[in-house]
Amino acid sequence: MTRNTTQFIRELAQAATPVRRLPAPWLRASLWCSLALPYLALVWLLWPKAHASIPATGSFALEQVAALATAVIAAIAAFATVIPGSSKKIALAPVVPLAVWIATVATRCAHEWSGVGHLPPLLVHCACLPATLVAGGLPAIVIVAMLRRGAPLMPHLTTALAALATAGIANFGIRFVHAFDSGAVVLVWHLLAVFGIALVLTALGDRIVSWRHTLAASTASTVGR
Repeated sequence: MTRNTTQFIRELAQAATPVRRLPAPWLRASLWCSLALPYLALVWLLWPKAHASIPATGSFALEQVAALATAVIAAIAAFATVIPGSSKKIALAPVVPLAVWIATVATRCAHEWSGVGHLPPLLVHCACLPATLVAGGLPAIVIVAMLRRGAPLMPHLTTALAALATAGIANFGIRFVHAFDSGAVVLVWHLLAVFGIALVLTALGDRIVSWRHTLAASTASTVGR
């Protein structure tokens, strides 16, 4: 090793700034939920014609628990993907609660269909979609900002999990506003529409969360010092 090389390494070491390790994914997901849930409570309090009561049924409780579990587990998985060395298998973590969530809504649709023999009018309930988007707006912004602090080497997977987490928690919140919607309305305006939007966002994953953006921000911060 030449003297110039030794000096160069010494200068790099002196100029380097300490890197603080990110908290564990479950802790970051907990922080995200602690910000998202009060916001959803505020939406429920301020939303016009929000129901003061909720259905006292097991299916509604199961649907809500499954939606929230999907959101939390997907958020943990999303935060895990921005840690270098993470496996893509982490994307399988939310599969079980997601399957329970979808199955619960589908079962309600089947029962309603067998009871009346037809679907309820759906277009008149199109306001459910913007309501869900309002509920998911702040949680989506917060989780993207938090994910950009990591190393999103798998941006499409990270974005997909973040979108699933946002869809889950947004639907959890907005169902208290539209607590008595039929299963078909929930399926079309709460699930299918939001997941369609999530697919579009997933396709834009490398623009929403990207290692290049994180590196550029880190470099700019270092130069600013």
